[in-house]
This record gives sequence, structure tokens and C-alpha cells, in this order.
Amino acid sequence: MAGNSVVDMQHARIRSILGKKCKRNRENAGRYLHYLQKALVRPCRLTGREDFPWEKDCLKKGWASSAYQEMRKEQPSFLDQFELLELLPLPPEGLEVMARVRRIEDRKHFEIELQWLECVEFKNENYQLLDDYTSWAADY
Repeated sequence: MAGNSVVDMQHARIRSILGKKCKRNRENAGRYLHYLQKALVRPCRLTGREDFPWEKDCLKKGWASSAYQEMRKEQPSFLDQFELLELLPLPPEGLEVMARVRRIEDRKHFEIELQWLECVEFKNENYQLLDDYTSWAADY
């Protein structure tokens, strides 16, 4: 296998942030959070990577579109666009980096796990930062 595959390059970027021991633990989650707080460029417009957990249940049950749209008034959706407001401190008993975001459409605020979000624009410098973080959160 070539040493410069996309995955190899991603792992190298993650190691440059966390060092050789990239295991998903509280210490590394704190390191990653600190890194992202400094590295992410604002403004940063985000959307969902895939259905948010609450949407999976709605869509599996075959809810009518009107019911789903009614739920979306109070819940964030992967279809929405958000502005990143801040990254929150790690929860006392967790490893998830949470983002406080504002929905563009109605300016409502939500707290969403960062790994559920991605930049709207692929060419935005934050896209790779968030993609690498999501890979670390899912794979390590």
C-alpha cells in the first residue's frame, strides 16, 4: 500500500494533533477540542453529515412530510444550515465535542455533536479539519 493514500494522510494529520497515541479518550478529546478552537476559521457555515438521531426515528416510522416538517421547527435537521457559534467544553462524563450553532433560517440555537456536522462548502478550509475530527471520533 502506498504511504500517501487519503486515509494515510488523514491519520498523519490526526497524529500531528494528538501525537503517536491517538486513542479516543478524555485527554485526547480535550486536546482535539483545544486544537479546533484555535484552528477553525470563522465564519463557519455547517450542515448535517447525515440524518440526525431524532430524524432516523421519524423517517423509519414513515412519518408524513407534514409531521416531519412540524418536528423540524423545534429540532435541528441535517437539511438545515447553521453558523458555528462556539465549541463547548467537554461534558463531565463524555468525549463528545459539542458545537453551539445558530440555524440560518430562523436563528434558533442548538447544541449538536461536532461529528454530526460538516462544512457546507467542500473547498472551505474548515472542511478538512471537521472531516479529520469526525474520522477520529468514529474510528479511534
